[in-house]
Amino acid sequence: DYIVIDDRDEDAGKEAPAATSAKGVVLEDAEVADLKPLSKAELAGLGIKAASFIMESELPFRMLARLSQDFPRYSNAIAAHNASSQFIKEHQSNSGKLVPSGLNIFWLNGLRVKNRELDAFTLLDKIRKERAFIREFGTLGLSAPQTIDLLSNNNIETIATDDDAPRFDWRDDKEDGKAILWLNDIEKDKRYAGWQTHLAHLLQRTYPGQLPQVRKDIFNLVIPVDLSLSSDVELVIEQLSSFVKRKLPLRFGLVLLTPTEAATREAKIVYYLQENYGISAAIAYLEAYHASHGKPSAHAANFETAINSSKIHGDSGPLTLDEVMTSGHVNEQIERAKEWTKRLKADTEVPPIFVNGAVVPRDAYWMQAMSQLVNGDVQAIQRAVYQHQVTEDEWAPMFFIKNALPSRNPLIIPENDSKLKLFSLNALYEEHIDALEGLPTLPASASAHAQDWAELLVIVDTTSEHGKTLLESVAAFRESHPEIEVILVPTSPTVESIANIHEEMVVKPFHALFEGLSDLKQFIKDKTGAEIEGTHDIEDHAYVEKKFKAINAMLTKFGMEPGQQGLLLNGRLVGPIPSDTTFDANDIAQLVSYEKAKRINPVLEALQELDLLGLLDCPSTSAKITSMVSSSFVTDVPGGIYEETSSVRIDAFKFLGSEHTAIEVGDASTASIRIVATVDPASLHSQRLIPILKVLSELEG
Repeated sequence: DYIVIDDRDEDAGKEAPAATSAKGVVLEDAEVADLKPLSKAELAGLGIKAASFIMESELPFRMLARLSQDFPRYSNAIAAHNASSQFIKEHQSNSGKLVPSGLNIFWLNGLRVKNRELDAFTLLDKIRKERAFIREFGTLGLSAPQTIDLLSNNNIETIATDDDAPRFDWRDDKEDGKAILWLNDIEKDKRYAGWQTHLAHLLQRTYPGQLPQVRKDIFNLVIPVDLSLSSDVELVIEQLSSFVKRKLPLRFGLVLLTPTEAATREAKIVYYLQENYGISAAIAYLEAYHASHGKPSAHAANFETAINSSKIHGDSGPLTLDEVMTSGHVNEQIERAKEWTKRLKADTEVPPIFVNGAVVPRDAYWMQAMSQLVNGDVQAIQRAVYQHQVTEDEWAPMFFIKNALPSRNPLIIPENDSKLKLFSLNALYEEHIDALEGLPTLPASASAHAQDWAELLVIVDTTSEHGKTLLESVAAFRESHPEIEVILVPTSPTVESIANIHEEMVVKPFHALFEGLSDLKQFIKDKTGAEIEGTHDIEDHAYVEKKFKAINAMLTKFGMEPGQQGLLLNGRLVGPIPSDTTFDANDIAQLVSYEKAKRINPVLEALQELDLLGLLDCPSTSAKITSMVSSSFVTDVPGGIYEETSSVRIDAFKFLGSEHTAIEVGDASTASIRIVATVDPASLHSQRLIPILKVLSELEG
């Protein structure tokens, strides 16, 4: 038998060891049989008192770890402690700058780590990846602290947080105002007669989700439709017409697509009815057309139904359906609609929707996306009206499209950022050095500034007409942009394209093939096009074969096939470019302008702010750094059910006071891993976080 004897009373007279005190408060480590409950008033400030007590201790980090191990045991002693006025003042100041008090948050080199990721294995994996990532920048001359400061600079943050959708000029002014068919006119239609006409009424209160009713064409939605498709006709007569009847304060417009003879026939009828009988007659025709399921035999009856429902405008006599089909009365409108469609690339398989110039994908959720976008625009123009940035004399929709792009290319600006292809050029040059080494290069002008540099890799099949056209576009663009370095990456389904360039190596070294723009133009003239055949009797055929295989391996990484064309600008890939698509000099200029505004300039501004522009010794170095920063926002880690995985880094910690509220361990001037955490010692989560921080604080670097 085992007998348990309670001998705790025998030790009652012995003095228990005491913890380090702060201003007379002693933490007793003796075994406590029963904890004294704290009052509500004592619990209210327990966290602040505990934090102040820790900071006043001789060894704050050790005290923090000790409290976290058994906080209830020491709670009575902590409650008796009075927090210092310096601590309270600094704590309140910090709480208003970054995070509210009471939250436990963990940042790794400015990157927030979610609570579900705070375990030993996940953190170890993250730290290893972070060290390798920081080491990549070291190959370009940046120290670890410089790299961390760069990645967490607030200029870099705009790359990931700039959610403003690019706007396009949806107007048909360039098409003489004949491309868009409007279903309503808020400023002229009688149904809106009772609405207020002043922009100041935008500031009136409305029910949640309701748009302010102001009699101005402020919000505009333009949808390209093919009226030979029942789905598009249904969209017009059931959804858009319903919106108009319900007097939604949006102006709805249609651009009629004519990819087939059937679509052209329906467009002619609708254009004629709208111009001569009004939009109501056009809608009546579409309703009858939809009811008859678009049967050709019912066209005449549908047409008669429409013209009988309205009176003809003007003095012109009515035309029969056959006369409408044979006359060229509406041909100009059809041609103008084609021009509008081509300018805004709205002739895709699923045409986009333009809401105040922003593109909304026409999918099952387009109405929710439209509603969200319009609500955001309402708030934006309300602020502008309140701040007198928009006046009654201005055309209100111009507020949304004042900086709009005149044309659209979905290859450059996709509808969804998830379709962007971003690569780290530094990693690319390491993995595919055999493919990229010694390629024909047209260097940037010696007089160009480092802030203007960019590197453009042209992936082109010089033996195809499509490749020749792309090179001609690059040459035309490069003529007015000497600050861009152009590198030619030859590709072909066979070895001919590379062998074709290899012929030039007899006269010039491979890397110095293009010494100037004239060399590039001469090469395009003499060595590109379908009529040019590659040479097979080359002495160094083994080298050509090796280069051919190396380039194909790199194309596989890009998701491209040999012989396909593409452009790689500072790590942003545009390609493969379809063979039936012409990518002209204006498109290249738009690509460069968009990438500079979106990704390149923020990095260069951060480098300038940190006084690191001197590290950019050539366009290639500049492109590598900007591409590495941009690609760092691409993550393959899936988000949680209730929280998204963020790749945004911040440096707001430098604005926080740390004299009385922070524990600092390590040397920030040499460390490659910089960990910042906010900890509430009285919270449950801190018991899990503090031991992790204690272990990490003891690691090198």
